[in-house]
Formats: sequence, C-alpha cells, structure tokens
Amino acid sequence: LLVLTAVGLLWRSLDDGRWTVDGERQGADGGRWTVDGRLNFACCMLHFALAGLLGGLAVYAYHTGRVAPLALGAVAVIRLGSSPAAWRRAAPGLAVAAVVGALTVAPLAAYILGDIDGYNRRVGSVSVLDNNDPQVHSPAGLVLGNLGRYLLMFHVEGDSNGRHHMPEAPMFDPMTGLLLALGLGVACTQARGNPGAATVLALGAVYMIPGVFSGNAPHAMRSLGTLAPAAMLAGLGLSAALGAVGNGQRRALVALVLGASLLFNAWLYFGVMRVEPRVYGEFDLVETAMGRVAAAPLASADPELRAVRVYLPDKLRDEDTVRFLTWGQPTYGYSDAPLPGSGPALVLLPGDASAAAQSEAMAALGSGAAALGPTPSYPGTSQPIMLAFGRGTAAARLLVEALR
Repeated sequence: LLVLTAVGLLWRSLDDGRWTVDGERQGADGGRWTVDGRLNFACCMLHFALAGLLGGLAVYAYHTGRVAPLALGAVAVIRLGSSPAAWRRAAPGLAVAAVVGALTVAPLAAYILGDIDGYNRRVGSVSVLDNNDPQVHSPAGLVLGNLGRYLLMFHVEGDSNGRHHMPEAPMFDPMTGLLLALGLGVACTQARGNPGAATVLALGAVYMIPGVFSGNAPHAMRSLGTLAPAAMLAGLGLSAALGAVGNGQRRALVALVLGASLLFNAWLYFGVMRVEPRVYGEFDLVETAMGRVAAAPLASADPELRAVRVYLPDKLRDEDTVRFLTWGQPTYGYSDAPLPGSGPALVLLPGDASAAAQSEAMAALGSGAAALGPTPSYPGTSQPIMLAFGRGTAAARLLVEALR
C-alpha cells in the first residue's frame, strides 16, 4: 500500500512539463510565475515529499520493503527517460523526495549502525547463501532455480505454506492466470514506447528480488510486491481481449471473466482451504481455543462466571498465542496434580489427550467433575480441537459463553 501510493504520486508528479517554468503549460508571462503556476508547483512538491515519506515508511514494514527505494528509482528512470531536459526539470522534486525519504529512514539507519547483525538476522537466515541444499552448491544455481519457480508460481505451482495460500496450488485462478500471460505478452511488445507498460514490468522484476535471493521458493510473502504488477498485467490482458471483440460483447466478456474468477476463488478459499489440514494445521487452533476460554472469566459481566478458574497444561499456558489472548489477567497451570477443592473450575486439554490424561483431569477436579461439551472440532471433521472438564454449573456456562 505504501509503495503503490508512492509510485502513483511520483508518476503524476513526473508528468513532463506540468509544473515547469517554461511558461507553456502553466501560463507564466515572460518567465514570471502566475498564481496557477505557483499552486501547481507547490502541489507537485507536496506529491514528491509524500512519495519520499511513504517510500521511507515502507522500509520499516516487511523485509521486502527494503527494495522500495529501488522501485521508486526505477519509476523515475522510466518516466523521465534519457532526456536531460526532463531530468533537469524534475531535479528539485526528486531532491525533495530523496531528502524526505532520508529523514524518514534516519531513525532506522541509526539503529542499523548500532546493531546491523540484529537488523539482518532474519534476512541472513533465509538467504540463498545460507542454503544447505546438497544438490546445488553455487549461489548462482540457487538463484536461477528460484527464478524459474517464481516465474511458474502464478500458473503451475505456488507457495507450499498453508498460512499463505492453498499449498502448491497456482497463485492465480485459471482465468486470471490466462489474462496475466496475455498481458505479459502485450506489455513486452509495448515496453519500448509505453512507459506505463515498462513500469509495471520493472515493478514486478524489482519485487521478485527478495524471493529470488532467499530460500523456500516460491514464497508468497517474500514476493508479495509482485501481486499488484501481476494484477495490472492481467488487467492489461483483459483490455487487449476486450479490444478484440465487438462493443456488444464487451460487457458479457467482462462479466464472464470476473464471475468465473470470483467463483473459483470463493470455492478454493471457503470450500477447499477451509477443510484442508495443510492449511488449518499451520495455525495455533488448540492454543487459540484454550486462550479464548481462559480469557472468558475476566470478560464476563456475570460474577459467577468471573469466579471460574480455568486451568491449562503448563506447556500450552506459556505459548505466545495464549499469552496474547489472556494479556493482563491471571492464568492457572495444570500438571496432573490435584486442584483446590472448592469453587467452579475448568481443566482444558488438547483434543488428542489420552484416556489416562482425561481420567487424571477428572480426578484432579475432584467431586462433581464432569466432561463438558461440545468443544470446537477441526474443520470438516468431528475430531475435537480441545477437551474440557469442569466442576460446577458456572464452569459449564462459561465454556458455552466463551465458545459462542
């Protein structure tokens, strides 16, 4: 979002001649600024400053944000071309953007100077230079292999991480992928005389760098910057397809393309991925379910429910997800030992807890303990995510309210 907005501001600000002092476009008389000319110039300077600010902020975001200055530089080079006059006219604005961008990243630069190893720790751990693949020993071989995988990720085989996408499925649906291929061909043929087409290709190439030079290719997050250029190319492909049909058929073609794409993605996301173990298995379902129940007493307005103590296995109690969901309130650990014998209480166990572990939980709760339910199940199955054992009616009520 930051980079694309900066690209848009920079693109408009570099509109050749829109704010120059040659008097032709802005209405200056004898080289003197008119009111319109001064406002035009001021607006362009503001756009340059905002572009520098947003480009600098992008560097603070995900690791791929580090190539934001390179992306903006590519836009300027393509937009201005090889004309010295255009570069001279744009020099003040580019200087403003550079200064604002440098000031924005100055705090980060100061941190980097003090701890460059810490700043590069994650990048260094995923770099191709840190790859232990016994089949490929040269960085050049790894880079070329990664490049091939990224070139195929939209159409053949995508990311294998279920947190990012359907594992190994193409990153685009068939309809959008077909338009992307068509748009790529159109952009390549138009790049020499069309700065817009050249810029889209350049942005896609720049944002492929973080993925190509790291492991686990293709990786959706490290190539996230290629998504917008890929969508633009698909739009260019659709535009070319519309140009090949008659006026009466264009609306029908747009409806067919967008409808087919929407239906396919809705089916993949809400149908296939929802019940795919390789997708939901990447998320902390057990910890999330337990954390929600453990946080319920403090969130309740009912004094009886606020009095319920929720006990979690010590190992799961210390997980980051549970700590996040129960931030600012006490949690109670459970380690098979008998629990205090008075007051309502809940003991939560993972859904695959053994029968012996379940019996120990019941015994730890003492008189009046009972298995409670229903508890959440893994998507598309009857296998429970967690098991709950309680003492007292308030414990049973709390479980129902927490999982509502």
